[in-house]
Amino acid sequence: MMRIKQQKGVTLLEVLLTIFISGVGLMGLAALQLRAIQATNDSSQNSQGMWVLLDLVGRIQVNTTAASTGAYVTDLKGSTFCDAANAPAKMCATYYNSGTIAGQSCSGDELARFDLWDTLCGTSRDGTTIGHQAWNLVEPELTITCTIVGVKCQHYDLNLSWNNQNDQTQSNSASFELELPL
Repeated sequence: MMRIKQQKGVTLLEVLLTIFISGVGLMGLAALQLRAIQATNDSSQNSQGMWVLLDLVGRIQVNTTAASTGAYVTDLKGSTFCDAANAPAKMCATYYNSGTIAGQSCSGDELARFDLWDTLCGTSRDGTTIGHQAWNLVEPELTITCTIVGVKCQHYDLNLSWNNQNDQTQSNSASFELELPL
């Protein structure tokens, strides 16, 4: 009579198959985690873009005299606008950059120019960047148009677009409409 031995342990083939299946599963989890990080980054950019536009809307609402003349109408690309040669003539706000840099008294048009610069670029008196609101946006572009009612700009359309950090061939944008009181 022949006795059949019971198998003890696992064969090399079973071990290799287990390692392969586990590896495929772990690679799938890693890809899922990468996509989650990219989605979080996209969401951060969208929030940043809307925050930048809302801040600019507030600045326009405060400076209604210059806004009604179209001082904020523009088409700017952050990559070409944000250099020292385009810096506003006056710094209309107080900054702290290794010491307090006092803001200067500005006209409405000068304040509008400063607001656009500060929104896209941020700067200190010597033209060095100290941080700006659009820091998280790649190649930001700001377009502002207005509809003239009578002789005044009354309806502003603001659009901020930027390239996606994860895929430079895709772009995102945030838009806002603003109605100024007559």
